[in-house]
Amino acid sequence: MNMVVDTLTKRYVRALYAEAAERAEQSAVYAQLQAVAEALRAEARFLDALKHPTLPVEDKVAMLLRIAGADQRPTASFKPFLRLVLTKGRAHVLEAAADGFLELWDEDRNLMRAEVVSAFPLSEREQTELKQALASLTNCSIELDLTVDPSLVGGMTVRMGDRLIEGSVRGKLKKLSEGLQRY
Repeated sequence: MNMVVDTLTKRYVRALYAEAAERAEQSAVYAQLQAVAEALRAEARFLDALKHPTLPVEDKVAMLLRIAGADQRPTASFKPFLRLVLTKGRAHVLEAAADGFLELWDEDRNLMRAEVVSAFPLSEREQTELKQALASLTNCSIELDLTVDPSLVGGMTVRMGDRLIEGSVRGKLKKLSEGLQRY
């Protein structure tokens, strides 16, 4: 699930990413951030507990490290990041931190994610051809996130960042309908 990553979260995540990249721990840090984000999404009251003023920061950090599976061997950059975020009273940035971190890591690896929604499942050949076509448009390696939605009737939509390529029959019918309504 991709969350909108606000400016404040991006600032914290950029610092974390720089530290993780310097230590070549991007994969481990991302996994830890993802585990924390999933816990926060699963239980809304968990964020309230992290904001509670009487619970010591070190207890909150220890709890998050356990959730992230990093209580025995945290990466060098993850524990200080948690401590900083919680000390500053910014626990809410943890919800979108994994998404922001992944964006930076993808950028570093020249990787772009394409969310593809098609009316029917794409064959391996179609997936390969789509990846090649998108790679030639973006000059990036492409990773597909495939979803099937029969309501599209035919064709597909592709979203890459803030770009949307509308190629569905439903989308074309909608444009036609809007055009006809003008007359």
